[in-house]
Amino acid sequence: MERKRMSASLPERLGPTIGKIHLPLLTEMLAAAGHEDAHLVDDMIAGFPVTGAMHTGGFGRRIEGGRGARGRPMKGVVPDVLELRAQCSRINRQTLARADPGMEFAETIWENTLEECRRGLIGPLQRVCDVDLGDVFLVHRFGTAQVKDGARKVRMIDDCRSNAANQFAIAWETTHNDREDTVSEAILRLQRRLRDPSSGAGVRVALEDFVGAYKTLAPSDDQRWLMWVLVWNPEEAEWMCGEMQTMPFGAVGGVLAWWRCAMAQRAIMRRLFEAIIFYYVDDTHVIDVEPGSGEAVAAFREAMSILVWALDAKKSCLLYTSDAADDSLRVDLGGRRI
Repeated sequence: MERKRMSASLPERLGPTIGKIHLPLLTEMLAAAGHEDAHLVDDMIAGFPVTGAMHTGGFGRRIEGGRGARGRPMKGVVPDVLELRAQCSRINRQTLARADPGMEFAETIWENTLEECRRGLIGPLQRVCDVDLGDVFLVHRFGTAQVKDGARKVRMIDDCRSNAANQFAIAWETTHNDREDTVSEAILRLQRRLRDPSSGAGVRVALEDFVGAYKTLAPSDDQRWLMWVLVWNPEEAEWMCGEMQTMPFGAVGGVLAWWRCAMAQRAIMRRLFEAIIFYYVDDTHVIDVEPGSGEAVAAFREAMSILVWALDAKKSCLLYTSDAADDSLRVDLGGRRI
């Protein structure tokens, strides 16, 4: 009931994103876990900045002078996002001049974009010629091919780099993911502790991923003008645009926003469920100490289920399993073997 009341109190545009997450339960879990990011849920409701000044929820080392996209030192200069807005017309013309329909992936990108419209993740699409390009900021959406295990997938990128949006981002704290050596050392230590053959125990590492992670989060209300996706309509051979209601996959703000959520999930699992869980790059790795039981994986899936953070069952897989006598380590983390 409390979840429904909170969801009903949110602005309509948040319904398809954080309106689906069990925010009251998330608030209670984070408090019980003593999570340091005390304002995460409030920021989820308010929306995250796409660019401009942003923080990481109190984690990480303070960066003197701030850091921009790709590690660029900012030397204390805070970009004024309003200056970017004043350049909308000029930058939009440049974006349109550079934009390539990318015919190889155009149909897939168009179909996926239409599906996001049906789900309420993008507002009604309009012809570019019908939109005031001095009042919105176009973000070109293109596709890139990824091949894994012989399967080809088209990943959509919302290009916040070429339109200069990312150049106006500044972060005041470092982020930190679990590194390869952190994960591998944890696995090796567990293996050595479980060497007793009579225990029958070993170690296994499972990969869990979320369905449209960034698309569960919304941009801040004062930066919605930045969020107009530009997509090629292959049926009519023309450019269309519409307002995105989610964080874009391609913006610095999207990376930092999801990182804060991932750190919250990690804190909940480690502190409340005593699960061994790592956040490597953008994947979640869950370690079980009893192959075949899957208790840690089951706990992670159940916790995310009751929080209504959807996991992608198609991407769930077992990356590594060992027996108690095996001292070697052959595990694939995010496509890299360690």
